[in-house]
Amino acid sequence: RLARELRVWARLQHPHVLPLLGYYLDENLKIAVLISDYQTHGDLRDYIEQENPSWAMRLQLIRDTTDGLAYLHGENPPIRHGDLKTGNILINAKRQAMLADFGLSKSLEDGPTGLSTSDGLKGTLRYYSPELMDDQEGTGRYLTSDIWAWACLALEVLTDRIPYAGKNTEHAIIVAIVMGEPPSETDCLPIPILDLRLLLAKCWSREPDERPSAGYCLRILNSALSASQTDDRTGT
Repeated sequence: RLARELRVWARLQHPHVLPLLGYYLDENLKIAVLISDYQTHGDLRDYIEQENPSWAMRLQLIRDTTDGLAYLHGENPPIRHGDLKTGNILINAKRQAMLADFGLSKSLEDGPTGLSTSDGLKGTLRYYSPELMDDQEGTGRYLTSDIWAWACLALEVLTDRIPYAGKNTEHAIIVAIVMGEPPSETDCLPIPILDLRLLLAKCWSREPDERPSAGYCLRILNSALSASQTDDRTGT
């Protein structure tokens, strides 16, 4: 089953999805090793800390990530990443963001909304959506949980603040998620772009069905990026 689903993943081709070059399975089918290209600039978190990119560059990196996510969600069947965070986005030699670390070394799961590339609920707690806390069977069946995590990632890239930055214990984070507390207030964003602030708020809706699609997020990001480039040209 794992080999079959790996073959499905290997056929995916997108400039913002890390390509799977190959894999190794031991004879007992208990260990899987994935093979991919080395990415020069490391992960997104390290890149931001080391390079301190401009506002426009940060928007572009988020846009790249969103483009890759929209591609995954648009596949037939749709593919849920399941562990979106800055540490799982790699930056290539062209300084483009690529989705990576799909958890394939553990399992791929069939679900009502397609394939899931994480094993149960082993993502990063600060990026968990409320419905994942209630997912007793660990099916990770919601594509929209990726949208919640995507907004957390966008917030971190734009503000250098991790989700639930004021929570210092796992218990405090869990309580906040269960109570429906958003990862941050959107007024912390250092920009006057109302559409982007509203977008993040929508992505943190407690009801999964009320969150926008990755494609919608991509359109808003394209508009925000165009506005940022216009401001750069006019000096505002």
